[in-house]
Amino acid sequence: MTDWPGPRRLTIATAVEPGEGGVQLSVADTGPGVPPRIRSSIFDPFFTTKPPGEGSGLGLSVSYGIVAEHKGRLRGENRTDRRGAIFTVELPAGEVA
Repeated sequence: MTDWPGPRRLTIATAVEPGEGGVQLSVADTGPGVPPRIRSSIFDPFFTTKPPGEGSGLGLSVSYGIVAEHKGRLRGENRTDRRGAIFTVELPAGEVA
């Protein structure tokens, strides 16, 4: 979705969930969001919306695998407060030594 007009803004946020013992990292943008027809495929290996030769389609798939190996969760959704998408990584917090 590289043809989205105008400037985009990225917002990066972190949070700690003391009750659940987890941490979150969220990255939100003000682009077009994720179209419903491709939402179920965005974490699939080699899935891309870019033309041939302009991306391997591995970024989200590899990220998903890394987060899962750390017993976490990666999810992507459209923002409800404005245009764009938000991707959130949730990881369990480690033990304090």
